[in-house]
Amino acid sequence: MQMHMPRITRKIFTDQLIWMMTLGVLLGVIFPPFMIVLGVPAEYVLTPLFFGASLMAGLLMGVMNFGLVHFVVRPHLKELAERMAMIKTSVNHKTYQESEAHCMGNSCFIEAVSDDEFGDSARAFNEMVKALQNAHEVEYVYTNFSKALSSNLELEALSNEAIRLLIEHTVCSAGGLYIEHEGEMKLIYAQGIVNAKQLAQHDYLLKAMDGHRIERITLPENIQVDGLLTKFRPQEVVIVPVLFKQRNLGVFVLASPVHINEQSLNMIQMFRQGMGLALNNAIAHESLQRLAALDGLTNVYNRRFGLKRLKEEFKRIQRNEAPLGVLMIDIDHFKNINDTYGHLVGDKAIVNVSKSILHTLREGDVLARYGGEEFLVILPGASEHNCWNAAERIRRLAEDSILRVQDKEVRFTVSIGYVSYPQTEVEDEMALLHYADQALYNAKETGRNKVISFADLSGETEKLSKQQAEQPGLPS
Repeated sequence: MQMHMPRITRKIFTDQLIWMMTLGVLLGVIFPPFMIVLGVPAEYVLTPLFFGASLMAGLLMGVMNFGLVHFVVRPHLKELAERMAMIKTSVNHKTYQESEAHCMGNSCFIEAVSDDEFGDSARAFNEMVKALQNAHEVEYVYTNFSKALSSNLELEALSNEAIRLLIEHTVCSAGGLYIEHEGEMKLIYAQGIVNAKQLAQHDYLLKAMDGHRIERITLPENIQVDGLLTKFRPQEVVIVPVLFKQRNLGVFVLASPVHINEQSLNMIQMFRQGMGLALNNAIAHESLQRLAALDGLTNVYNRRFGLKRLKEEFKRIQRNEAPLGVLMIDIDHFKNINDTYGHLVGDKAIVNVSKSILHTLREGDVLARYGGEEFLVILPGASEHNCWNAAERIRRLAEDSILRVQDKEVRFTVSIGYVSYPQTEVEDEMALLHYADQALYNAKETGRNKVISFADLSGETEKLSKQQAEQPGLPS
C-alpha cells in the first residue's frame, strides 16, 4: 500500500509548495545547532541575525525547489492532461456526432523522454491511444462492412465490396472470393490475383472447404515463386472459409507481401463472421433471380428476360459497333401435334426443340421461350452468314429428332426467320424483333421447315407487313 503525504488543499502543487516551505523553515531552525556540532563557536551562530538568515535561506530553498518542480515536472503532467482532454473531446465527438475523430493521429501521442515513472506514464498513454485508434478503426471498418453487406444483394457487387474492404483494412494486397457451385469452386470476384479462375481448382481451396478453418500458407524467402498467384511476390497466403450455420458456402483467398499480423487476422475473422449471412442471402437472391428468369417447362429464359437481354445486347453492340443476330423459331403444325397426341406430347416437343437449339448455340448466345411453341435466339457478334448457319443447324436437328409416344414415332419441323444488324439498319431492338418475326411469317407462309432472312424479303416486306396487320397470329 502506497503512503501519501497528508493533503492540505485541493491542489497538489499548492500542497507541494506548503510542504517545501515548511521543510525550508525546519532546515533553517536546525541549521544553527548543526553548525555548533560541526565546531563553529556558539557566539557566531546563536544570534538573531544568523537564525534569521538560516530561516530565509530555508524558505528560499523551498521556493526554489518548488520552482524546479514547476518547470521540470508540471509541463509533462500538463501535456498529459491536455492530451487526455483531446482524447475525451475526440471520443465524444465521434461517438455522439458520428463524424471523424479530431485526434486520432500522431498529435495525440506524448514523447517519452525519460526512463522513470513519467516515461512509463507517457508510454502507457501512447499504448492507450493506439488501442483507442484500433478500436475506432475496427468500429469504422465494421460499420462500413455492415453497410456493404446490408446494401448488396447482388453476388458480384457484394464480393467486389468485401474484397475491396479486406485489402483496404488489412496488410493483404490481393484477394478473391470463390463459392461452391454444383460441387465445384466458382470464382465470383478477384483483385490482384493472376489466373484467378485456374486457382479455383487448387487443392488448398478444397481442403479449406472441408476443414472449416482458416489455412495460412507462409512462403519462405529462399523459395522462388513463378508469379502464377499474384502480380507481386507474396510472403503469406491465407484461405478463409465462409460459413453459414456450419455450412461452408465458399472461401476468401488473400495474399500479402508481408507477414499477416494479429490485427489483420482479427479483421479477417470479423469479416468472416459477418460475411456468412450476407453471402447466403446473395446466393439465395441470385437463385431466385435465376428462377424468375426461367421458363418452367424448358428451363431456358422466359420472354420477359429474353427481351431484357435483347435490349442490353443491342445497346452494347451499338457502343462496340459489332453485329447482332436475332432468330425467331416456331414449331410447324404444333396445333395438330396437340390435337393428335395431347398436350403432354406437345410439351415434350417444345422441350425437344429447346434442347436442339441449345445444342447449336455458342457461349454467350441467348435462348428464350418467346411464347407457346415460339422461341427467340439472340446471337451477339453474328453476321448475316453466321445467323443462317446457326438457323440451318437448328432446323436440321429439329427435322431429325423423333419423339416416341408408346409405339408411335412423332416427327416435327420448325420454321425460322432471322435478321442481322447492322446489315439491316434499325433504330431499336424491337425493330429487330419485328423484322425477324416478319421473316418467320414468310417462312410459315411459303411452305414451313425453312430458314428465311429478312434481308431476302426485299420487295415483299411491305406486302408481308400488311398481311400481318390483317392476320396478327401466326399459322400453326
